[in-house]
Amino acid sequence: MIRSIALLSIFAFLFFLPVTAEAIFNIETDQQTLDFGLMAPNEVRDNVPSKGVMVKCTSDQGIPWRLRIRLESPLAHVNNPSETIASDHFWWYGANTTGIGTLVTNENDFTVERIVYSAPAGEGANGIDVELRFKLALPPRTQSGDYLTKIIFTLIE
Repeated sequence: MIRSIALLSIFAFLFFLPVTAEAIFNIETDQQTLDFGLMAPNEVRDNVPSKGVMVKCTSDQGIPWRLRIRLESPLAHVNNPSETIASDHFWWYGANTTGIGTLVTNENDFTVERIVYSAPAGEGANGIDVELRFKLALPPRTQSGDYLTKIIFTLIE
C-alpha cells in the first residue's frame, strides 16, 4: 500500500493598517457681518438681526463642550480708531437652539468672554444651531461715522 502525503503550505501575512479618523470640532455662522444701520446718539437698537445669527456647532468628541463669545476689541471708529464705543454698550442674548443643552437667554454685555451654550456629553455629532441676537446703545457723545469690531466664537471642551 502506497500512501501519498500531500503537504499543504499555508502562508499568512499579518499586517496592520492604521487609520486615524479626523475629529470634528467646528463652528460655522450663517452671516459674516452684523449691521445696525444708521443710528443716532442715545439710540438703542435691539433684536438685531431680526432673524438672528445662526451659529452651528459640531462636535463628535462625545464629551461636554461650551460655546463662548467675546469681542476682539471695543467698537472702533474706522477713521479714528481711538474713538470707541465701550463694550458695555453692546449686548448679546440667546434666542433659540436646536440642542438640549443650556442656552443663555438673558442679555450679556461684551465686557468679558462669556459662555453662550453648554452642551451635555454626546451632543453635537450632527451639529446643533444656536440663534443669537444683539443689542447696541450709542452713547450720547458718539462721533459720527462707521465703527467696526470682530465677534469671536470659541468652542471648548
